[in-house]
Order: sequence, then C-alpha cells, then structure tokens
Amino acid sequence: GDDAVVGTNEVTATLAFTMDAVTEETATLEGTYEIPAEGADAVYTVSAEYANYPVADKLKVSAYGEYTNVASDFLAEEEDYTYFGTLTLDYAYTTNTAFQLEGRYDSDPGVSSADAGLPKYSAYAEVAHTLATDTTLTVSYELNTWDITDVDYKGIQDGVGTFEAELEVTF
Repeated sequence: GDDAVVGTNEVTATLAFTMDAVTEETATLEGTYEIPAEGADAVYTVSAEYANYPVADKLKVSAYGEYTNVASDFLAEEEDYTYFGTLTLDYAYTTNTAFQLEGRYDSDPGVSSADAGLPKYSAYAEVAHTLATDTTLTVSYELNTWDITDVDYKGIQDGVGTFEAELEVTF
C-alpha cells in the first residue's frame, strides 16, 4: 500500500517592540496560522503582550492575552473559540522587598483534564525579600493552580490553593 505522511505546516508572524530597554518595557503581537491538512480545519492563534509598563515609580503592570479559533472540548456549552489572559502587578516596596500579584482567566480551563468543573480564574500572590547577599526568602500563594509554559499550555489544573515558602541561597 501507499502510506502518506501527513504533517502540519504553520506560518507565524511576530512584531516585537522595546519601548525602554532600561525598564524592560516591551510589547509583542504575534499571529500563527496552521495550514490545514486535507479535510481539516485551519487553526489560527493571535496573542498580545505588554510587559513592564511603569504605572508609578515602583509599580509596573504587564498583560498577556491569547485567542484561538479551536473549539472547546470541555465546556458545558461548546464555544467555537478559546482564550486566556493574565494581568500582573509588580511592586518594588524597597530595594530588598518586592510584591507580585497576578490574575488569570481561562475560557477553557479543562484543556488538560477531563474534569469540566474547574474554575475559569486563577490568582497568584508573592512576596520576595532579600535577607542577605545571595539569600532570598520567597513566600507565595496560588489559588486554582495555573500551568503555562512556552512549550505546552496546560491552563488551570485544579481548584485548590497552594502555599509555598522558598529560601534561595546562591554561591
């Protein structure tokens, strides 16, 4: 027989801007179009990010959003698209202490789980304090575990809270 190899081809365009190299204020707009194999639907994804916008002297805000036309497999009412986003506030209280607060929303929280009862929101709070040179104590709390990596987006994983404390010493 004649076996054919079916592959996926995609085209990605990215616009990246650096507003201020010192404060690391940047913006990125990206679009991806997956060229469909015969009989398949095309998939497109659009994302936008604005990082480290200086709201005040010690306060920065960052935002990220992503939209795709892939239908949800897990929502009670199926939608023809999915999207997620984050909003992050970073506050440098002193040179030794910093706070971070992040809110997240995921229209399809069951992406990697058969549990359709997952919440669509997640939150993360962190305090990092430098105790001495090369020694930092970080305390954080996460509500509704969010797993996102550049390689494999997994979204909201569960509906529980996680408290962590970490002491980092570098040599």
